[in-house]
Amino acid sequence: MASPRYRQLAETLRAAIARGDFPVGSQLPPELELAQTHGVSRHTARDAIRLLTEAGLIARRRGAGTTVIAASSPQAYVQPLGGVEDLMQYAQTARLTVLAQVER
Repeated sequence: MASPRYRQLAETLRAAIARGDFPVGSQLPPELELAQTHGVSRHTARDAIRLLTEAGLIARRRGAGTTVIAASSPQAYVQPLGGVEDLMQYAQTARLTVLAQVER
């Protein structure tokens, strides 16, 4: 089953950013232009842009456009655990400190 068109467009744009077609600091074309260029609706282009924003590749500002801020998505840090014993080790040494309390 093929992926939705907005995901396909997001991957096309992600590849273009990685290739350097849109280097860091450059502007992506506006949604309407992307829609026309790629033969999709403006809504589809907007969803593709949203995916790239969530991936940390671009930033959007009203009136300033869409700027490329990274050539690739930042890697998430993952702490591997060997099993329940490793997890319990964290519980034994962890401390909870209340910094503030709000009355409701």
